[in-house]
Amino acid sequence: MCLPRRSSARPRGMTLVEMVVTSALLVIVVGILLGILIETRKSALQGQQRVALEEQARAVTNEIRSILEAAVPPDSLDLEGTSVTLRFGSDQCALISSKNSNGKDFYLTVIENAREKDLECVRLLTKVLDPARTLVPRESERILGTSWKEFSSTVRFEYATTIDEAMERKPFQKELNPGDYPRVIRIRVRVEPAKKEATSSSAGRIFELITAVRVL
Repeated sequence: MCLPRRSSARPRGMTLVEMVVTSALLVIVVGILLGILIETRKSALQGQQRVALEEQARAVTNEIRSILEAAVPPDSLDLEGTSVTLRFGSDQCALISSKNSNGKDFYLTVIENAREKDLECVRLLTKVLDPARTLVPRESERILGTSWKEFSSTVRFEYATTIDEAMERKPFQKELNPGDYPRVIRIRVRVEPAKKEATSSSAGRIFELITAVRVL
């Protein structure tokens, strides 16, 4: 009687070629997943940066707006013989404002671009205009915006001196002649991160906010 013969064949292992192909496919898959993860994180960081830039631009714009909305026309005050000089330029706006509802406290307010520790910023200078129409320093210069050390901010002004009956503004000017007074001031605030990466493109790193304020 013959017993059945046991097979001595062993399970076949992977060949070197198969291992190389499998490893290559694994590297490709991991590379694709890692690329997706990096792009997702990059997009999230860009989104956060965009929100921060917008918040800073709005903070600067709102503070400038509050000053311009409190502007007082010079013909309503007796400024003859005083050292008060109004200026309406593209990078500097100097006007009389009143921050109190009683309209008795007046200030010469200067909004201008400046540099603070190699950082572009918007600077505010304020002097009190006392009853004798003498200018008295009220406070030291300060920077507009909530987190100005993290951002580089600049402002540009444009002015319209006339408005027709349809409330349509005439063409804006970048600078007014001495004696002219604007009726509408357009504010253009530009904000970008203080730390610039050499490898980053400018797209998405700059936020610009434009608004117009009627002052008269």
